[in-house]
Amino acid sequence: MLHPIDTRADRLKLALGEVTDHRGLFSDDAYSEIMQALAGKLTLLDSQPVEAVSRDETAEMPLVAAADADFSTDFEDESRFTPDQLSGIELPFVGRRLELNYLMRLWNDALNEQSLHVITLVGEAGVGKSRMLQEALAQASDRAFRVLAVRARGDHSAPAYSLVRSLVAAVCEMTDTMPISAAEERILRSVRQTYPARSADAASVVIGRLAGYPFADQPAIDLPPLETVALWLRGLAGGRALLLAVDNLHWLDAASLDLLDYLAVALVNKGGLVVATARPEFRQLRPEFLATCACYTEMSLGRLNKEAIRQLIAAVLKPIEGMHESFAEHISTRAAGNPGVAVDFLRSLFETGVFLPVDHGRWRTGL
Repeated sequence: MLHPIDTRADRLKLALGEVTDHRGLFSDDAYSEIMQALAGKLTLLDSQPVEAVSRDETAEMPLVAAADADFSTDFEDESRFTPDQLSGIELPFVGRRLELNYLMRLWNDALNEQSLHVITLVGEAGVGKSRMLQEALAQASDRAFRVLAVRARGDHSAPAYSLVRSLVAAVCEMTDTMPISAAEERILRSVRQTYPARSADAASVVIGRLAGYPFADQPAIDLPPLETVALWLRGLAGGRALLLAVDNLHWLDAASLDLLDYLAVALVNKGGLVVATARPEFRQLRPEFLATCACYTEMSLGRLNKEAIRQLIAAVLKPIEGMHESFAEHISTRAAGNPGVAVDFLRSLFETGVFLPVDHGRWRTGL
């Protein structure tokens, strides 16, 4: 598994390193105060755990996670990978309509052909892979999918089969404070309801143990673990197509990647999709990933064009009173088409008090 190489502090340093020409944006004194405030924020961010943030993660707070898991398990809203607001201001989905339409066409093909299609959205950190996947999942309710959505985080101490743990936590609606005995009972009850074979109780133990629960009162179970997970997913989908969304393949543990390879073959005749995001370096980690998949598509996401970046920045700056008209253009130039850099810098201005709330969704500069 690749180790994370960037934190929010790293991203903010990148943004600050680029935003050096402040002429026409702030006075010299105001700019000096901004830099001092942001320097203090850098110290705070550097002290935070790496697992809390990643460049694609434009979150204001981490999602709920299962105990010792490497995945978020927010089962109340399982399709949200990244916020679509910044301090209450909507972050518009810009510059990706063509790619989204193409992705929707592939989804329709999977439904029509009644076979499993695998799609990977590949792009550099901050380019908007998670947002793209999130927008696509928002449309899944219009199609006959059983959606299972999970997100890998940049914690290189992730246990094996963290994918299974996250799926179990989401499907069984478990929390990190739940006692082990209660969690195991919930797994047993859930799998009994959906597993499409008589060995549901044994399958519950196999799936639970893959997810990290001991089931200490149960004997060894002689069921193939990967096949058991595949049957469980078939049962969960029922008569609907399966849609398994996995954000951040590059942070997924090796055993979970092996499971995805297996599922692509075992579920080949099951209508549905596995849609994932990955950074370009993932291919160095797993060059043979999904090599045997019959229906595999890799979509490359590049940086946004200037107009799209301007739209994104202008939407955030619109409610802010007294903002110099050249500020949006300045950030757009420095972001160089990477929306993650633009949003991170704008967030730093809210977090450090450069932008202060007024009322009714309006803001003002605090300097």
